[in-house]
Amino acid sequence: MASLADTVAQAGSRLGLKSMPDKQLAYGVRDGYLVELACGRNGNSDCIVEIIRHGDPARDAAVREAIGRSAEVAAKGVKPRRVKVEDGLVIHRHPVVFFQRPRADAVTGEVEALLRAVRTASAPAPARCRLCGSDSGAEPVLLNDVVDRVCPACAERLGHEIRQAIERYEAAPTNLPLVVLAAAGLAVVAAIGWAGVAIAIGRVLWLVAIGAGLLIGWGTTRAAGKGGPLTQGLAAASTVASVLLGELLLVAYHVQQQARRASQQVDWVAFAASALTILWQLGGEALFALIGALIGAWYATRWAARPKIEARVEKA
Repeated sequence: MASLADTVAQAGSRLGLKSMPDKQLAYGVRDGYLVELACGRNGNSDCIVEIIRHGDPARDAAVREAIGRSAEVAAKGVKPRRVKVEDGLVIHRHPVVFFQRPRADAVTGEVEALLRAVRTASAPAPARCRLCGSDSGAEPVLLNDVVDRVCPACAERLGHEIRQAIERYEAAPTNLPLVVLAAAGLAVVAAIGWAGVAIAIGRVLWLVAIGAGLLIGWGTTRAAGKGGPLTQGLAAASTVASVLLGELLLVAYHVQQQARRASQQVDWVAFAASALTILWQLGGEALFALIGALIGAWYATRWAARPKIEARVEKA
């Protein structure tokens, strides 16, 4: 069975696009429009990304409407929820369903149907630099892996602006006390959530740990004012701590229930002092929670990472 990269190359060849096997994409001009095919991701699934750049971002709404009412587009199986139209770009993601790779002829047909729908609403972009209008930018290029027309002067200017933005971002101070406070507070909230869900449904779920990671990653980044290794480390450690604390709260709940039935009092000071021993004695249950915590920590570090700021201009 052909791989996604093979499908992209075959469909790109049929559309007259330039292939870049090392980047698993093809791009060029088709019917006057800039077109690109690339291997990509749609959530957790592989997909083929089909991109068409039309001439006027102000016509995005009209383009979206034209695609939505096109009988040909619908006949090709293109679902409106998989089509995104913004900033002069039409982006359709053809998913891999049950490991069934899209066929090259199906991808080609989708692109051609989308092109005909787009043509009814917006003309193709003129063959010049999209940013300054210079004729030296007539040749299609990839700007951050998206087909575009950008002249060398504008490419250099974009690179300079990006470098300045990165320097400003790195120079911005980190409010460490606020980050620690936010991480600790959100960890307690997430721990209560872990125990509360487990008590409510009678089982622990990794999904709660993932939610904890996203919450803590978001909160620590907002408190810090920027992402980076320090924020990521605090977010990850706080996520793991929140899940383990949640396990202790869950045990404490059951201990309290047993003590109440036996008309006894719990020595909570001794309970807290024995926290590590309690987690160790939980064995497999604690290990399950720890694995979930590590998954949540991974999501936390992704959220708290530095934003990807770049302007790469490449040619086939």
